[in-house]
This record gives sequence, structure tokens and C-alpha cells, in this order.
Amino acid sequence: MQLEVILPLVAYLVVVFGVSIYAMRKRTAGTFLNEYFLGSRSMGGIVLAMTLTATYISASSFIGGPGAAYKYGLGWVLLAMIQLPAVWLSLGILGKKFAILARRYNAVTLNDMLFARYQSRLLVWLASLSLLVAFIGAMTVQFIGGARLLETAAGIPYETGLLIFGVSIALYTAFGGFRASVLNDTLQGLVMLVGTIVLLVGVIHA
Repeated sequence: MQLEVILPLVAYLVVVFGVSIYAMRKRTAGTFLNEYFLGSRSMGGIVLAMTLTATYISASSFIGGPGAAYKYGLGWVLLAMIQLPAVWLSLGILGKKFAILARRYNAVTLNDMLFARYQSRLLVWLASLSLLVAFIGAMTVQFIGGARLLETAAGIPYETGLLIFGVSIALYTAFGGFRASVLNDTLQGLVMLVGTIVLLVGVIHA
């Protein structure tokens, strides 16, 4: 195992858990569901932008994306540019409309809003199954990417890497809910931003 990689990882996980405990202690007054799943709707724009970025730019971007770009060339890079209007569409148009409707119906989840709007349990079940299937695939890719990264960079066995990622995410989400997730995403987004800049400078001057 590579201690020069493992020790910073341990320090980073300590910070992550510290942020989760801080989020748990800073919970605002309100119903449990609104606080745990929505942070009492009190998250600022910068924090929400960082959590969106950190969620979207993940293992696929740093591990799978460069490999695909190297294999397929400029076409892959141009394909990735569709992400820019997609983010604008989801936040600028759909996001604003969803926020208005969620407050109107006092909805906690997307399915709450769909049921309040259409009064159809069949629609809610179909939406739930669609989200479940999509998130299982998305989360599986992230866990595999993280575990492979630890295996390659730190010499940690693949199964142990999966366990580290799974337990870490489960703990900080269970303790702090959405507020902890958003704050940790902001932290991770800053780490990825700094790392990307350092990597870019290193590659240019290599």
C-alpha cells in the first residue's frame, strides 16, 4: 500500500465526517423530512451549483472520460459539450418551475410533486422504478470508479475500496442528510477544481 496516498485519504475522510457532524448540529427548525431531505430549503445558490457540479463531474469524468476522449478523439469532446445546454435547461427552465411547484404542493421528492399534480399512483410507481433503475446504474459506476482508483493509486484491494466508499457515503448521509451531502459536495468540488488545475498545468509543462 502507498502510505503517501492513504494518509491524505484518511485525513480527507476525517474532514468529510466532521462536515457531516457539523451539518447535523446546525439543523434548522422545521419538519424532519424537509430538513433531512431538503436542508429546510435553505441552501444558497453557490453551494447548490457546487453540489450539482460535483455530482455530475465524477469518476466517469476523471477516469472513463479521458480514456474515451483518447480513444475516439475530438468527436467525444464535442459530444460532451451537449452537457452545457443540458445544465442550462435543467436549472434555468425545469429547475425554476420544479422549485415553484414543490413549494406550492409542499413536496419533498419529485414523486410527491408528480402525485400532487396528477393524482396518479401509477405514474408515481413508474417514476419511482425509473429513478431506482437509473440511480442503481449511476451509483454502481461511481463505486467501481472510486474503488479502481484506490486500487491503482494506493494499492488498496478492490473490495476494500468498495467498502470504504460505501461506508463513508452511508455514514455522512445518515448523520447529516441533504445538508451534509451538499456541504461535502461543495468540498469535493473545490478539491476536484484545484486538482484539475494542477493536473492541467502539469500536463502543459511536462
